[in-house]
Amino acid sequence: MELAMFAFATDEVFDRPVDFLAKNPINLHFWTAHPHLHGWMESLYNRKGGAQVFKGVAVELTTDDLLQLAEDLFRDRLRRPVGLGFGISRHCETEDDFGFIVKAWQALADGNTVYYEASW
Repeated sequence: MELAMFAFATDEVFDRPVDFLAKNPINLHFWTAHPHLHGWMESLYNRKGGAQVFKGVAVELTTDDLLQLAEDLFRDRLRRPVGLGFGISRHCETEDDFGFIVKAWQALADGNTVYYEASW
């Protein structure tokens, strides 16, 4: 069982920031087994009103969310989530995470919605 994590962009607009289903997503980024980032995304999902088990559900990423993620990465504030059995992040992912943020900002600047989903 491996944690597969995806960021997507779409030209669709949704009426809520969580638990939506995109019809035409474009794969923006992919990670495997990066539970620290997944835990950060799960916390974001919960703050935005998500109430489901955080598996296969979407959470929208705004410019403000990406700024917070960048700051948390820079300050090494991503922590391993409690209860996940996916190992630990290797901390060599940080450069890749910042690369994702740049791609996501560009997708938002192009007028797209950016969101995250994960499965295992």
